[in-house]
This record gives sequence, C-alpha cells and structure tokens, in this order.
Amino acid sequence: MIGYLAHKENIEGLQGVADTAKASEKIAAASIHVLRSNVKTLKEYTANLETTLQRLTKFYNDPNARLLRKNKKGKRLLVIIGGDKGLVGGLWHELISTAVSNRKDFDEVTSVGSKISSMLKQEGITPFNEFKTLSNYPTNEEIENITTFLFTNYESSKFKSVHVLYPEFISIVTQQPKLINLLPFNFSISNDATEENTTNIPLGFPLFSPSKKRIFNNLISKYISVIFREVAIEAKLSELSARTVIMEHAEAKTRELIKKSKLEYMRTRRQVLTQKQLESFLAHELL
Repeated sequence: MIGYLAHKENIEGLQGVADTAKASEKIAAASIHVLRSNVKTLKEYTANLETTLQRLTKFYNDPNARLLRKNKKGKRLLVIIGGDKGLVGGLWHELISTAVSNRKDFDEVTSVGSKISSMLKQEGITPFNEFKTLSNYPTNEEIENITTFLFTNYESSKFKSVHVLYPEFISIVTQQPKLINLLPFNFSISNDATEENTTNIPLGFPLFSPSKKRIFNNLISKYISVIFREVAIEAKLSELSARTVIMEHAEAKTRELIKKSKLEYMRTRRQVLTQKQLESFLAHELL
C-alpha cells in the first residue's frame, strides 16, 4: 500500500515539474519574439545614426573625442553580461570559462547578473562592480546605469580600455561567448567616403548649435550606447533561447518519467488489489 501511494505522489510531483517547465518555456519563447523585434528596430536606428554622423563628419571629425581617444593610464576593464537565473545549460559556464582564460588581459572585472557574479567569485575573481541583472526587456534606465558608469570612468582615465564579454546569439539552439572592444571606440565612419556612397547624403546641417564638437560628442555617446544596448539585448536573447531549449527538453523528459511512473503505479495498484482479493478469498475459505 505504501508503494502504491508513493507512486501516486511521485506522479503528482512530476506533473508539477512538467507544468512549471512548460510555463517557463512559453515565457522565454514569448520574450524571444519581442527581443528579435527590438534588435531589428535598433539596427534601423543605428543606421540612421551612422547617416547623421556621416553628414556631420563632412564638417567635423575629432579622433581625440572623449570616447574615441586612447587613455595612456588606467585599468583594463572586462564587463561580463550574464544573468541571475540558471537553467540555461552550459551557457554561463562557457562565459565564465572564457573570462578565466582571458583573465590576464584585464585588471578589473565588472559583472551584470548575480548568477555570473557568484560564479566568478567561485573562480576566485571578485567583481570590481556588480550590476543587477537585466530584465527580459532591458529598460533605458538599466542600460544608462551601466553606460554612464563606463563612460564616466573612461573619460576620467580610470579605465584604459573596456571590453565586453557576452553570449552571442547564433540561433535558438546555438549561443557562444563573444568578446568585443567597447572603449576606446573604433569610429570607422570616414570622411574619405566615395562620391557613390555619399551622393544621397545632404551636405550637412544648416546650423550647428551649440557647437559641432558638442553635437559630435553627443552623437558618439548615443551611438556607443545603442551598440551596447544591442549587445545587452543579444545577451538576453541568448539566455532566453538557451532556457527555452532546456525547458523544452526538461518537459519532454518529465513527461517520459510521468508515463513510466503511471505504468508502475498501475502495476503496483493491480498487485495491491490482487493481494487484497487473495486475502479475502482465503479468509472466506477458512470460514
């Protein structure tokens, strides 16, 4: 009788796990659709910024602008964008492994996400600064908190360079660590653009207010912020994609266990009922 009840409780528990996995999969899948749309919008916005910068650099281009210049002093910073939840397969472990293998190239590490921060500490790496994890749909405030920290410390020469390590989105089933240089930013829009590429670009603004320099610096800051936002959204896209696949697999495995448990439950139940019938029959015979 104990075995019979145990199987029944086990089935109920597994059903709860399967339902949770299914719900997590649906939430992650829905977020993926929205994030892909956001990435498309950001790419269009980035293209518009590039066009504007091309127009401006016909009149002004400062290679020593605050976020373009190379600092001779300061620390080399590595920013790792992760999350605060598990159930993403080996995604976080691959990210940490890449950080550890490149540790000698950086003086300080900053983490985004409590899970990543905890895993770094387990490897003996204490983050210089820790940011809360990004929400499923990274907000302006979340991005600005990080970029303001990076820009301010870079401009003050506290950082010599800033690199970002994040999980690059390849496909729903494939993500991989990617390391990019964020600061000093490699500004590649050239004044030497060919006539063919600039035929449809107006020759600049009628007015520059308050100044060409300030407009240029503001546009560069905006441009780099958008690049960082794309990276952050791609990191979140990778996380949710990995979790979708893992939850789908977990649900399928749990359903298999439920099926096996139900078979075992029916077998045990039959044994119990048969035993009761035999005992009843023997008792009747004795009477």
